[in-house]
Amino acid sequence: MDYSSVLIFLSLSATLLIPIQAVPARNGLVPKSTPGPTCGGNLTPIPSDCCTSKPPPPYPWSTNVETCPSNQHQCCTETKEVVTAAASNTDLKCGKDAVRTSTITVTFETCKNNQAEQCLHIVYNNVQGTTYNEFHLQIDDVPITSSIPGQMTFSTYCSLTTGNTAIDCWVPQPAILATFSPPVSSLCGKTIYVAAHSTISDGNTCWVGVTPIEQKSNNWAKYFSINFSCITECTHACCCPPPPPPPPPPTDYVCDVGTAFAKSNYNLNPDLGCKRWGWYFPEFTSSFTADLVLGQTTTVGTISVTVTSAGVTWSFNPTSPYGLIEAHVDLLCGPIPPKNPPKDNPCAPGQYTYNSGCLNYQAGKPWLGTAPACADGKYWAIFHAKISKTGSTSCSAPVCPDPDPDA
Repeated sequence: MDYSSVLIFLSLSATLLIPIQAVPARNGLVPKSTPGPTCGGNLTPIPSDCCTSKPPPPYPWSTNVETCPSNQHQCCTETKEVVTAAASNTDLKCGKDAVRTSTITVTFETCKNNQAEQCLHIVYNNVQGTTYNEFHLQIDDVPITSSIPGQMTFSTYCSLTTGNTAIDCWVPQPAILATFSPPVSSLCGKTIYVAAHSTISDGNTCWVGVTPIEQKSNNWAKYFSINFSCITECTHACCCPPPPPPPPPPTDYVCDVGTAFAKSNYNLNPDLGCKRWGWYFPEFTSSFTADLVLGQTTTVGTISVTVTSAGVTWSFNPTSPYGLIEAHVDLLCGPIPPKNPPKDNPCAPGQYTYNSGCLNYQAGKPWLGTAPACADGKYWAIFHAKISKTGSTSCSAPVCPDPDPDA
């Protein structure tokens, strides 16, 4: 049997149920006077934000840690050090030529006669066809050098058991730590060396391991080693209700907020005989940008106009939260005629040369259009839009088509 496959778990100290107030430095929680959730087996109130303010532990949960209801969050409040150990060999061989063989079993567990302490538990397993007569055990922090069984000081922790077919050893953790010089308080990262000797009823002597204690042809005394490494394990937890879900985002309403024109220095009223406000652009020959103004006072975006030899292009550019319901452009190669319904009506955007149709009210989304070139490169134009606004307040929704109820 390859002893390196054997994992041994050791708790370096017994875990006690300690009120959370007693260990604020270890778990980072600051006690509060107001009652909150309870932790583990003790009912001491803890801060209500204990779980939501702590990330999950970077170490595993103990198998005996408290569990939480499915609707509550588990938070680690107590930890312990657990030693994982791997031994170099577990073979027990009797006689120089190993005429009889068996194994030993090594674990770290709660001591048989002291529930508050941890022990190294070594069992010499049955050697088939015979029984044990005597036993000896030695543990040291350096390789074993003496093969004299009578000098082995840890034998007092062992006894014959099961009709002398096994040997049972319980070595308390403090006794193991006391072998180290200079002293240590933890087995983490440490190695111990073990000589496990016994005799059996057929007269043979038995040893465990493969490393010789003495380099002599007539001495087959062996020893083995155990290497320790440590992990942190969560042993107690608190259960906290999950934080309340964030409030749902406000419902976005799209509102019809009115009429907008691109602003120039020329008024529709009274220049074009309209009984309404607004602006127009006479006889322009080059590109420009103008404000898109809602209700005569509120700038809600811009109009970008580009003049080339191929004609005129434009872009209505509303600024969020404003959007376009409809847009209209009256673009002519001569002066815009005064109001003369039903033939000419610069006051009614629904009758303009270019009509976007119903747009989707998306805040900030532009509308682009083009017109062919005028022979002399001079243009007259009116740029109009129906404007929507996105917000959280309920209001009248945009209606399409409804180019201009004010006309």
